[in-house]
Amino acid sequence: KEDCFTPTGLVSHTPVEAHKVLRMGGLSSKDAEDSFATCGKNEINVYVPGILESLLREFADFTYVFNSIGTWSYMVYSSWNIGIFWLLLTLGSGIMRSLFIVRPNQKKIRQLAQLHTKCEVLRDGSWTTLEARELVLGDIVAVDDGSQVLPCDGVVIQGSLVVNESMLTGEPMPVQKMPVENSQQASVTKKNIAYAGTSCLQSSGPRNGKAVMIAKAVGALTTRGQLVRMVLFPTSVRFKYNDQLPKVYQIIVVYMLILVAIYSSPLVDLGSWIATYLMVLNTIAMCLSPMLPVSMVMGQSVTARRLEKEHQINCLQPGRIPIAGKISTMVFDKTGTITKDGMDFSSVLPIQEARFCEEVSFDEGDGTAKGDTSSTAESRLPSRMRHAVACCHTVTTLRDGELVGNQVEVSMVRTIGWSIDGDFVTSPCGKDRLEVIKKLDFDHCRMTSGAVVRCTSTGRTEVYVKGSYEKIQSISSPASTPADYDEVTQRFAKEGFYVLGVASKSLPAGLTEQQVADLSRDSLESGLGACGLLLFRNEIKTDSAQAIMELRDGAIRSVICTGDNALTGISVGRQSTVVGPGRVLLADLGAGGRLEWRGPHP
Repeated sequence: KEDCFTPTGLVSHTPVEAHKVLRMGGLSSKDAEDSFATCGKNEINVYVPGILESLLREFADFTYVFNSIGTWSYMVYSSWNIGIFWLLLTLGSGIMRSLFIVRPNQKKIRQLAQLHTKCEVLRDGSWTTLEARELVLGDIVAVDDGSQVLPCDGVVIQGSLVVNESMLTGEPMPVQKMPVENSQQASVTKKNIAYAGTSCLQSSGPRNGKAVMIAKAVGALTTRGQLVRMVLFPTSVRFKYNDQLPKVYQIIVVYMLILVAIYSSPLVDLGSWIATYLMVLNTIAMCLSPMLPVSMVMGQSVTARRLEKEHQINCLQPGRIPIAGKISTMVFDKTGTITKDGMDFSSVLPIQEARFCEEVSFDEGDGTAKGDTSSTAESRLPSRMRHAVACCHTVTTLRDGELVGNQVEVSMVRTIGWSIDGDFVTSPCGKDRLEVIKKLDFDHCRMTSGAVVRCTSTGRTEVYVKGSYEKIQSISSPASTPADYDEVTQRFAKEGFYVLGVASKSLPAGLTEQQVADLSRDSLESGLGACGLLLFRNEIKTDSAQAIMELRDGAIRSVICTGDNALTGISVGRQSTVVGPGRVLLADLGAGGRLEWRGPHP
């Protein structure tokens, strides 16, 4: 990594290096000055041209130059009144576009890019208050809450944050940011990174109750700066419709050349070479009319307005409307698109002595659980399964008591009824109190997440791992897995349940928190025993089937793309009519990279 190129304005600290900077009292004044001289101010500069420059940029375009030739030809040669009308139309449209549309939008972007706030920074071993634009790479920053906008991209090293990342993802759901561990085995993930421009809803940590992070990106290289860059310089989208427009112009050019040849030949005598010149010029101006693309854009704008007014369909890219008639396939995400946004924690199926126990239901329709799910969990769940459900998540609470985190986990924690206080979770009756000493963030490659917890009363340290039921089966010892594990899990998946597996193991007594932090993920996820299954119900939206049928009537094929279990996807597909009543085949990658097809039944 030392030989890799890193743009000025970015720095990547390892977890150990980040904690070392904090222990050393932050950057020294000299290091901060050197970094400031290299990277400049922590601000995003958006250039807005003046009035005269805006007009010059607008009218220097070839479209206006070519249009003015036809305008002056009309005024001098034939219809002066039409020429004056064209001239006023050209000037009015150019002035309106440059001074009343483009320039005001540029001013808005510049205003949005600016950040006027102050923050606490650790330098030379003491905390000081600085303007956000004076931050440099490697600064230790204490994060304020109360919807305070973060001044830079940073890695959380102490405390925790709850941020609103809607400006990045469009989803207003609060997201928790956890501190990176001071360990060689740890790595910085998106769960540890807070992004510039996001709002901090809650900050908790050792610095006067505030979390502490280290700046890893400043200025235009922050996530906020990249968004501003995308607005100013959007990625071009190519469509066959636009690519074939030059062919239309080629046909018009051929037609124009034929007319020019006729006017230039002896067959047509206009009386003077000046008249012939002006006629040829007008012919070129009429055939290659600059108003043609303007007319197309106007048609798209009118269409967009009609869609909004008559069908309540908003279109942010009117240029893509003509492409709508060419759509042949629509690909839908499952959760939150075809199904409802949240999931209901339905039930738990514990495993003891390699056998499935009686299912513990939390559905509202179940009379034993209705209105008192926490007592149901306390009385009917085995202790390991109860502790796993209470600790194996990344949910936290805001000061008003609202649960924040993954919606699946929020539903689980709300049902179990345990209270969360920082790194401690407590049972509703107060009998059990567990300390979470290490969290295992969800890993897409492993398909697991988990936690290492210590019981405050017994001192025992346990590892709990949660993930897809296939993955939990593969990392659990065969002796702890029921013989009918595949049959039971696939049955629930076919019924439309979102099925997760849970496994656990005990760690040797006497391990310190640092020793636990230094344990690798592989060692923590080895030698586990299966604990049980978690079942979540995700119902489809009431209008999903109707929308799919309307697409089918328009000869548009619908496809579900999901990361959930394939059997669950088939169940949702049948309910929403994406999957027909016929036979469904599943494909696995076999030996030699060939696809092997099989039925959904084992």
